[in-house]
Amino acid sequence: MMSKQKKVVALSFAENTLLPQVVFNDSGIYAANFEAEFKKVHSDSRVIKDPELLERLAVLPVNTAISPDLYQLVAMLIVHVFSVEELLKRRAS
Repeated sequence: MMSKQKKVVALSFAENTLLPQVVFNDSGIYAANFEAEFKKVHSDSRVIKDPELLERLAVLPVNTAISPDLYQLVAMLIVHVFSVEELLKRRAS
């Protein structure tokens, strides 16, 4: 059985833009290395793992802004992650 290759898509907001754009899109060893380096450099940032969102973003080339519909999905997912994290913090205290 073949193992699935790691895929990574990174988004970023550029100045004077309304929608985030794809700044990294790769798989395999490059994706694994990118994620490891990102976690080292941006330890305060979150890595969100959502297979459905990943597949939708993975078809976009680097330096492409995501569509408004896809942005809405990204925003909803981030709001959900923050909500769950806040709930877990309150339960822990």
